[in-house]
Amino acid sequence: EATDNGEAAGFETNPDGSIQISYDADFWYGADCELEAPNANSLPVTGAMFEIDASSDLSDWECIATVPANAAGDVEAVDVPAPGASRRFYRLHRAGVEPRFGVLGSPALRRIGIFDKKCDGKDLQPLYSVESDEAAALAIIRSVKMGDFGPNVLARYQAIKRALASAGAHVILVCCTEFSVLEEKLGVHEPRTLDSMSSLVSRLL
Repeated sequence: EATDNGEAAGFETNPDGSIQISYDADFWYGADCELEAPNANSLPVTGAMFEIDASSDLSDWECIATVPANAAGDVEAVDVPAPGASRRFYRLHRAGVEPRFGVLGSPALRRIGIFDKKCDGKDLQPLYSVESDEAAALAIIRSVKMGDFGPNVLARYQAIKRALASAGAHVILVCCTEFSVLEEKLGVHEPRTLDSMSSLVSRLL
């Protein structure tokens, strides 16, 4: 079984047991690659280099391919799992950039270190907002508690998300119920944004 915990990814098992992997890199990384577009008629990611990693346990990862995005904005590779492998996980990230996930929530998350403890010994590290953005996050949380979901609050919220992505977050975990409300108000699924509260409820129920 081949799995990825994101959207815009496809997997197909070939007759010989190998797995054809395809990621829509333009969906996930288009905004990050705008300056690398070869010409105005190309997608932002065209020609940008990506790595596809594979793991059997979500702890130990190995790079199985370093390839450029094609003209359609896709990154494709073939994996040949070891005989008898029952499950295989994959992840996509920019070549030469350490995979990190952004934590978007109260500054208390950094202080209690729950994500740092969970990632200890794994090839993955959490990325938190800078101090100025943490102050802005608290202000946004207070606004939402007061019932303010207006355009100004949404714009400030999206600015914090963009700052995390620019700092190197490949995926952003929304870890605050007030921010979950704002995600719903945005009304669109944004690439690389995962609502951990929604995922937790789905797991529990």
